[in-house]
Amino acid sequence: MDKFTPTSSNTSLESRFQKTWGRCAQPGTKTAPKNVWQDLVRRYSEPHRHYHTLRHLEHCLEAFDAARYVVQDKDAVEMAIWFHDIINDPDTLDNEERSTEFFAQLAEDVFSAEFVDKVGDLILATRHQSEPESSDARIISDIDLASLGAPWAEFIADGEALRNEQQGCTDADYYAAKAVFLSFLLNRRDIYYTTHFQSRLESRARENLRRYIASLERLGYRA
Repeated sequence: MDKFTPTSSNTSLESRFQKTWGRCAQPGTKTAPKNVWQDLVRRYSEPHRHYHTLRHLEHCLEAFDAARYVVQDKDAVEMAIWFHDIINDPDTLDNEERSTEFFAQLAEDVFSAEFVDKVGDLILATRHQSEPESSDARIISDIDLASLGAPWAEFIADGEALRNEQQGCTDADYYAAKAVFLSFLLNRRDIYYTTHFQSRLESRARENLRRYIASLERLGYRA
């Protein structure tokens, strides 16, 4: 997947981010959303990123906009989308926790403590370790996995981009771990938690995962 480059779309994203940040800020607080945006762009444009870029954020926001009619706290979910991959260290397993901490530090004295905690919980839902408890956590989990239901060529391109982010990992280790994770998703009753995503993406996502796992097994990578 190509990295996100400065375009009119980038300008649109910046405008949207600044409006969201300002709308969520507590009255009377001094905010610098432009500075936050510049840091966000810098992090999502890190050289090692190939999938978790601004393009991924754009796709997540498109999925969010399509599903917003079932979202309870729209501001919290959107804010969590902006920051859910702000930390992306291929050599660690705690990126979501660190992304939550990063947001909390930026948000101190800008947003209410309740809002900060809610956004943090939503970011942690994108770890995909267990079924989220709240409806909005289920929504953001589904948004983060929406690319699994993309057309096959796009699904494969996303997979290659994800692989390119893990240059320090051998093929054997990477694809074995991927087979385990995808099999875990496939063995769930539903890949997606919400009827919105189930009705639109569940069938193709299951077909993509079956097809991809079978290709990994032919190469000797098994869950």
